[in-house]
Amino acid sequence: MRIVRWLLVVAAVAGVVRAEELELTESGLPVGVVARIDDWSIPAEWFKHEFRSTFYRYPPSDVLRESVFEPFLKRMVLAAKAREMGLDQREPLRSERLEKLAERRAFMEYQLAMAEIQMLNEALLKELGLAEDPEELSEKDVKTFFDDHLKGLPGVPASFDLAPDSARAMVRQQAAQARLEGKLDAMIRSWRETMTIEVNEGVVRSVPMPNLQGDLPPGYQPKTSD
Repeated sequence: MRIVRWLLVVAAVAGVVRAEELELTESGLPVGVVARIDDWSIPAEWFKHEFRSTFYRYPPSDVLRESVFEPFLKRMVLAAKAREMGLDQREPLRSERLEKLAERRAFMEYQLAMAEIQMLNEALLKELGLAEDPEELSEKDVKTFFDDHLKGLPGVPASFDLAPDSARAMVRQQAAQARLEGKLDAMIRSWRETMTIEVNEGVVRSVPMPNLQGDLPPGYQPKTSD
């Protein structure tokens, strides 16, 4: 154990491992490693995210984490065997895998970027004091919104007064959101006049449609030849 600790310290000095990987657990593995298969160290972060995203599939118990970990470890064993057989380097499997991973990575980067943009937008609304409290809307304003946007839709009551309390609360929230969006639209139009905005219309028009399958919305069903 002393030799392992000494090697880890040397590696840390050389900048090979991160600080959290220096501290060993009772199992003899670094804190940042949840398991090791031969020479492959599996990051603890992987299992943390695995647990958070799948624990609800298992019944509550004192061994919940172990229950989630077992199928996780099985997948790691399969991957380790694939690596041992050289499948991670075999062509064309390697090229196909890297291409699919690049697509997923691009989508994940998009999701992170949109999450950051949403946070910035929320901060802007807070900074500008823009908010619509649903409770501050008058009954007349809510009824007008109902009549203009919801009345006549399938499953919607004939009038706002006939809607249950829970539905009225939702309509009030929608009305408040619509009023806020109206204010934002006016501000955005004003801001766009003072910004230099360039749009690559060729890119906009050339974005390919996704491969649609299953129950498709009206207008998106594939055309059939007569």
